[in-house]
Amino acid sequence: MASKRVYQWTAAVRIEHWWHAASMFVLVLTGLYIHSPFMKGGTDTMAWMRFFHFVSMYILIFGLIWRVYIAVNSKTAPDIMELLPLPKNLKGIPDVLGYYFFLKPSHKNYGRYNPMQALTYFVMGLVILVMTATGFALYEGWLHPLFAWVNPVMGGKEYTRVVHYLCMWVLICLSLVHIYIVTRQNILERDRTLMSMVDGYRETLD
Repeated sequence: MASKRVYQWTAAVRIEHWWHAASMFVLVLTGLYIHSPFMKGGTDTMAWMRFFHFVSMYILIFGLIWRVYIAVNSKTAPDIMELLPLPKNLKGIPDVLGYYFFLKPSHKNYGRYNPMQALTYFVMGLVILVMTATGFALYEGWLHPLFAWVNPVMGGKEYTRVVHYLCMWVLICLSLVHIYIVTRQNILERDRTLMSMVDGYRETLD
């Protein structure tokens, strides 16, 4: 069966993807340091780590807002209905899980996102929202008054910090799942899954 290249990811989606990845990497690195310093440098190093953590936080939040806008308003790639955990999107999860765990040789063609990919991205968005709320509740900055209610809801600032830290590990795990999915797809299907997020074109069967 012949294959052809299809333009799947717009420039806006690709830019946001790498923007998101870079900001998450910095957030995780600086967050781990803030939680448990692993380099010498004292207060100066901690101050810089906090600075980069806060900057990356704003970048990630802006990226999420931008991605939601694209999903809803893009003229060429509105994908909000593909990303929401609707019954029609979730029913294919057993089919895809069987494929990922090598229990079946293939799965149905679901278009841009298979059900597991869509669910992973949706959950990541929710986790980022929780991290945003808990982060601003912990950070005594200009937006803190809007999120001060989070600490009493969580049971106190220490519990807010625990939730914020656990959310970081959830994002790390989801990111690893995402990397596994796209790498496996790229190797087994040879469909340019990895390169498609660079130039936008994916290989599909005709």
